[in-house]
Amino acid sequence: MTERTMENKDSIIYDICMTSRRIEPYARSQGWSISDVLVKTMEEVGEYSEAIQIERGKMPPHKTQELNAPFDEAADVYITVIDGLCRTYPNKSLAEITTMLEHSCRKKCTKWESIVVSGEINNGKEVNNS
Repeated sequence: MTERTMENKDSIIYDICMTSRRIEPYARSQGWSISDVLVKTMEEVGEYSEAIQIERGKMPPHKTQELNAPFDEAADVYITVIDGLCRTYPNKSLAEITTMLEHSCRKKCTKWESIVVSGEINNGKEVNNS
């Protein structure tokens, strides 16, 4: 197991990767494949979307919704996505996966902000300014 460094000591990404690596042999023995992880991710995205819609009053709850349901469902999405990365790259260290994902998130946040601030996006739709 990769040891924690100063760079990843407080990273939830690293913690999720560690858990993924620990449970992978058990999941594999139960026939759980990367395809199953991807299907589970889509299920969790749907549950997250539903929790947000209920929270905003756009959808009636079909069950009692926990107070932190949107956060819990977002965490499930995050966990399944990172588990998918860990399974896709079994030969990469936990530190490598953590560093690469954190780098990609920073890069994508910068791009996202640039697009929104520049006006290239309007109400969720990209605007062609040419």
